[in-house]
Amino acid sequence: MRTARQTPVLVAAGHEGPADRLDALRDAGVVILAAETVDGRVALPELLDDLAQRGVATLFVEGGAQVAQAFADEGLIDRFCLFTGQATIGADGVPAPFTALAPPPGLVKFDERRFGDDKYEEWTCSPAS
Repeated sequence: MRTARQTPVLVAAGHEGPADRLDALRDAGVVILAAETVDGRVALPELLDDLAQRGVATLFVEGGAQVAQAFADEGLIDRFCLFTGQATIGADGVPAPFTALAPPPGLVKFDERRFGDDKYEEWTCSPAS
């Protein structure tokens, strides 16, 4: 938020968002997108339409298991990247809706690489030629 005036920062928020927090973000230079909501959550297809109208053609989403699952539920994933390391994060690890054995439906493995002990795998709608 501190660099919002130098690097554009957009935040999607429903009309029920706390006005004082939204005002603080605006004061810092953040652009608030008035997002439609469904069951208290941002309506993702409409958000992507709003972003497209602003010229956003590519969106990288890194928001955790619930956000990933929400995009998958709407059929909005066309590329999925999975980084796997040796370390376990937290006592039971970090829950993920997708794994290398169960990637998002409809995607095919496109790439796989190693970075030391870490593994990178990528799935996409169609394999590159």
